[in-house]
Amino acid sequence: MNALRPYKGFGPIRETFNDANSTYNALQLEVTRRFSKGLSFGFSYTYSKCMDNGSNQRDVIPDAYDASFLWGPCDYDVRNIAIGNWIYQLPFFRSSGKALRAIAGGWQITGIAQWQTGQPVRGMQTGDDFAGIGPGSGNQIQYFWKYANFDQGANYPKQFAAGGNNDPAQYVQVRDSNGALLFTPPANGTIVRDRLRNYFYNPGFNNWNLGLFKEFRISESQGILLRAEAFDAFNHPNWSGMTTDPRSAAFGKVTGKTDDRRQMQISLRYRF
Repeated sequence: MNALRPYKGFGPIRETFNDANSTYNALQLEVTRRFSKGLSFGFSYTYSKCMDNGSNQRDVIPDAYDASFLWGPCDYDVRNIAIGNWIYQLPFFRSSGKALRAIAGGWQITGIAQWQTGQPVRGMQTGDDFAGIGPGSGNQIQYFWKYANFDQGANYPKQFAAGGNNDPAQYVQVRDSNGALLFTPPANGTIVRDRLRNYFYNPGFNNWNLGLFKEFRISESQGILLRAEAFDAFNHPNWSGMTTDPRSAAFGKVTGKTDDRRQMQISLRYRF
């Protein structure tokens, strides 16, 4: 290993730079309706693309002399985000008597819903020292494995492996039609220079938050606000990230779900 080092007799020499290059482009759309006749709503959509060659302060460059193959989507790149919100005043008891209207009327439903595609994973990597240059100083270097379909683009069956490691369902296809692995380790003494950083994406997610509230007015300066809220109202679990270790039995699979669960709360606030 030492024979490959440019300075004979020295171990890892750490060199740190607080710099990187990045670009961001986006299309943003927004529609808003102001509160009128008991209804207001808003909807926004962002289609974006963020590219860089380093998203974090401690990103490690496998080849200190060439970072060009690290150019790819940012770690936080999300291509599609849609968010909707609304307030709707229920029409019940609007024409009823003053007492009934004060008690049973005036309820409002609010909501926020979000949908977005997933963020990228760093890559299909392991910490094996294929290049024979040592583990680095303070950080373990992760080496990309060669991807046979690099020029064709990733194939996403987007299946959930409910049965765990033994379930054949794949989120990302990792074998060809003959059953051969599409990922192979780099040859000893080499580094895969295909732009595989953040080439693959994790599943997206969606979430719905709902609220129901009403203010019971006592006087001009006093009132009681009753509010009930449900976060992740439909108790919809989102898939967790896929396994990216090519040596794992769960490679390319999504076997778990996020810990999101419906949460409900009721609050009573006195205004004076």
